[in-house]
Amino acid sequence: MQQEFLTPKELEILQLVANILTNCQIAEKLKLSPRTVDNHLYCIYRKLEVKNRAGALIIAINKGLIIPDGLTFPNAAEIE
Repeated sequence: MQQEFLTPKELEILQLVANILTNCQIAEKLKLSPRTVDNHLYCIYRKLEVKNRAGALIIAINKGLIIPDGLTFPNAAEIE
């Protein structure tokens, strides 16, 4: 995986993707064009070396970059 970091805007868009927003909804919310959102997602996919939203979300959640609304993770004590 490339050691490139996601920009604050890319992280914001990825968080909105995790909240089940479409590209058009993200564009409207951030006052961007849908094409700009597409371009940001392309950069996210390239940096995370994935091909789609699902792959990006898996990597981002596993690396602690984002936490989708309503998703909680048990701590180690709760698992044992």
